[in-house]
Amino acid sequence: MTQANIYLYSLIQDLCKAGILPDSEWPNATEHESRILEKTESITGHISMAESLVQSIFSVLPVRLREKPPSDPVFGKKSYFPFTAMTLDDSFFPQPESRGSKDDLKIKFQADYQKIAHLDLIARGETLLHLMHKYCTVVPSGKHDAISLYDHAKLKAAIAVCLSQKSDEVKPFLLVGGDLSGIQEFIFDIVSKNAAKNLKGRSFYLHLLIDGIVQRFLQDTSLTQANVLYASGGKFYVLTPNNESIISEIKRLEQEITVELFKAHKVGLSITFDWIELSKDQLSGSQLGSEIWMRLQDNLRNKKRSRFNILISENFDDLFVPKEAGGETRRDAITNEEINDEEVRNGTIYKIGDAVPKRIDSLREFDELEISTPVIKKGTQQQIMAGFFLRDKTYRLEGDLAFELDIKEDFQQDREMNLPGHRTVNYLLNQNGYQKTKGTLLKRLSINDPDGFLLLNKDEGSTINGFEFYGGNDFPLSLAKGGGVRDLPKTFSEMAGAFDEERSKEDSNYKTKFDESGEKPFKRLAILRMDIDGLSGVFREGFGAQGTLAHFSVLSRQLDWFFKGYLNTLWKKGVTHTYNWKDWTQIVYSGGDDLFIVGKWDCLMDFAEKIRNDLKKWTCYHDGIGISGGLVLVTHKYPIIKAAAQSGSAEYVAKLHQIVKEYQKNLEGNYITADTKRALIKEKNAITIFDLPLNWESEYEIVKNLKEDFVRLVKAEDIPRSIMMGLASFYERKSNQKKLDETPSWRWQVAYQLARSKDRVKPKEGKEFVEQLSINIFTQRHNSESIDSNYDYFDLLNVAIRWAEYDLRSEK
Repeated sequence: MTQANIYLYSLIQDLCKAGILPDSEWPNATEHESRILEKTESITGHISMAESLVQSIFSVLPVRLREKPPSDPVFGKKSYFPFTAMTLDDSFFPQPESRGSKDDLKIKFQADYQKIAHLDLIARGETLLHLMHKYCTVVPSGKHDAISLYDHAKLKAAIAVCLSQKSDEVKPFLLVGGDLSGIQEFIFDIVSKNAAKNLKGRSFYLHLLIDGIVQRFLQDTSLTQANVLYASGGKFYVLTPNNESIISEIKRLEQEITVELFKAHKVGLSITFDWIELSKDQLSGSQLGSEIWMRLQDNLRNKKRSRFNILISENFDDLFVPKEAGGETRRDAITNEEINDEEVRNGTIYKIGDAVPKRIDSLREFDELEISTPVIKKGTQQQIMAGFFLRDKTYRLEGDLAFELDIKEDFQQDREMNLPGHRTVNYLLNQNGYQKTKGTLLKRLSINDPDGFLLLNKDEGSTINGFEFYGGNDFPLSLAKGGGVRDLPKTFSEMAGAFDEERSKEDSNYKTKFDESGEKPFKRLAILRMDIDGLSGVFREGFGAQGTLAHFSVLSRQLDWFFKGYLNTLWKKGVTHTYNWKDWTQIVYSGGDDLFIVGKWDCLMDFAEKIRNDLKKWTCYHDGIGISGGLVLVTHKYPIIKAAAQSGSAEYVAKLHQIVKEYQKNLEGNYITADTKRALIKEKNAITIFDLPLNWESEYEIVKNLKEDFVRLVKAEDIPRSIMMGLASFYERKSNQKKLDETPSWRWQVAYQLARSKDRVKPKEGKEFVEQLSINIFTQRHNSESIDSNYDYFDLLNVAIRWAEYDLRSEK
């Protein structure tokens, strides 16, 4: 148990040195263990009882050159985390001033620490790491302003565990990367009719899949959770010893898991492993920089191009020999995969029910089903079940393969999830209402609830207790007969504001008539995809040559907190008009550095803007980090797989967006340098709406202001709605004349029409608004300032008109 001792002792020693635990808790290590811990500290350095605060990693990154300093209140200032246990709301955001009490934090930590004293060494070490995650990300390590006690102690414990095994003398460490391919295609490659039943669970299925692969990797290499530097978005990075045994295990695991994934998902999902060797100097940061991270990512990217080479020798026929398909063969109603008799005989086929799928017990029962009855495979059933039970205060229980439960909740049948590549089974529970009947409970994690994870039982001394974040663990609820809601997710039709005829036929309790909270006058579903800008640049250049593994781990952890944790809080609190976002939108996926959300179009427009604004706050208004996205509007019956592809294309266009100005000289008459000119180009940081990419800081704000003016003035009857329609008609004429290279007669025609409209408008504010439009169209100005855009003012005005028209139609 030397390794388990070293892991636990390393964490406790750092807690004592930081003054979080009293000296009386100092571990009684053996001479051998003490030597390893001393050797570890020679690499990581010593921590100290620092009285400073932990600074956000984003406020220590160097900023880019800008034309002028931004007006953001904390730009360029140091921002600190409060002395408080981790929460998932904006009270945890970094700010320039000090908040909270370190003494109060210590008292709460020590109280929880006493609760885990009965756990065995392995469970106590892993549970203590979760406890430090909750409390110690705000405690300074004394090593670096942005590296907390948690981050330093976690890396130090990982190094100590590595040094407890034999390693190469010159380069004793490996940085191992894993990459799950095919994620986007897997999530969206489903039949649209039942997509809402499955998308949420399909996303969580991938979350479980990568976590299970990581846990299997740790188990087979005798490592700990501290060795996992990052695991999110289908990728993971693990620090391991460098020896032949570890390298052999990595190769074997890649082979075995690739085969298991192929059996379950064919070429839809695959895993790639690779690694690079590290010396002690590289690990300590004196030689690490960004180069090693980027080199490993490049290796993984190149290896993915030949990721199926492993399968060719043993699965040649499955890969290359054509198969007969089609005919009368029944198919999975969601994935469209063919179903064979063997799967039915094995009890792995289900029919979709009102709430959860029901298992088909015999081939005879299967044959007697009507051809219109939707049936699904075991994998799809697990995804639906995961999505259904993935709600607030959910606990994920992970046990060995023999693990079974007596669950004291509704829908007990088939709650077990056993995924390819795993050596464990999982259960999701809404409460602690279960009794173990068989096997060993290995881990119990609360989802998105750092306060609720210590459900300790004296009989579970070997159970690891912790928490995890997952973006989108809840969903909007369907309406029911007699008012109220049902504990079922809304379909995409319902989220668009439409009555769902298909659900009405299948569900006897479905509400047959919508009231004021139901069917909406204007029915459009929006699909939103967003992705962080500038992240690769931060990894390549942000920390310079002195960047350590701890820096990159902190950066990844803080992004995970926002996308996998905080976004759930934002979703619950947001309101558009009288619509709560949690009732009309669904976070399908959010993690790593990107997200995918579906919902009512106007709610999702506001949600996207709020995500962008709060991400700016979380990243301390760093001008090198932004977020770009694509938002498309479709009818409620539009195929979700096509809408997802279109929003992906819209996101791609936003990523390419630039505002480029030709600057010859600055105010002093000197020529601007190439570096300064690059800084004056506004790249990415945009959202594509109504087919036009708009920079958040300039173009989007102009469009939104114009939209709000149109809506307000039309509703107040200060201008007629016909003005909007007339301008839209002239914009179409402008586009056609430009395309055909004709004389731009639209210019004097729109000037004449606006002049006439101004004479007809009586209210003063309406008259002034129309007059200002006629000036702005020809002077390229807005609010008396030149627009910061490469678009025509009329281009922006046209998007505002389309947006305003949708807003007005929605409020009929």
